[in-house]
Parts: sequence; structure tokens; C-alpha cells
Amino acid sequence: MTDPVLLRTLPDREFRGGFAEVIKHAIIADAAMFTMLEKDLESILRRDRATLGRLIPQNIQIKARVVSRDERESGLREILNLGHTFAHALESVTHYRRYRHGEAVAWA
Repeated sequence: MTDPVLLRTLPDREFRGGFAEVIKHAIIADAAMFTMLEKDLESILRRDRATLGRLIPQNIQIKARVVSRDERESGLREILNLGHTFAHALESVTHYRRYRHGEAVAWA
């Protein structure tokens, strides 16, 4: 499990940016996880240790499963880039000053 001190000290913008990636992974690979995100949203945003203790390993498994099936990013792994083209454009147009990467992904 992620260090609980880190969970408390991570700035809100960084936490939300990472959460945007978690949502993206649930959308592309795990409908049950997406349902859990909807149900436990308040607990997640409060950084409830038990909820994050279930969520973080699930998210890691999704990403690891995709990467292990396509180590060279020649097919399946491209699904992890969902929203990134738009995010990079948004970051560029705002000169990398308005949005952090996770926030830009969330807009996608």
C-alpha cells in the first residue's frame, strides 16, 4: 500500500491528476472498478486508507496487465494513451502553466 503519510501530504492537484488516470484505466479495462469509483468517490477524495488500499492495487494490475501484453507499445498498450493527445495539446496551448498533466487528461 502507498505510504499513508504520502497520501496525506500529496497536494490536491497532484492527487486529482493521478485519480484522472485511475478513472481512465477503469474506463478502458474494468467496468466493475469504474462502478466502485462511482460508489466510493467521497471516500476516495477523502483519501480513505482502506478504500485506496483496494483501489491502488487494482489500478496497478490494470496497467501491468496491459504493459506486459505489449511491452513495446505496438498495439494494445496504446489504449493507455486514451486522452493523452488532447491533454498534450491542452498543455501546449496553455504553455504548460495552467494544467498539470493529469488535469489535462481529465479534460479529455
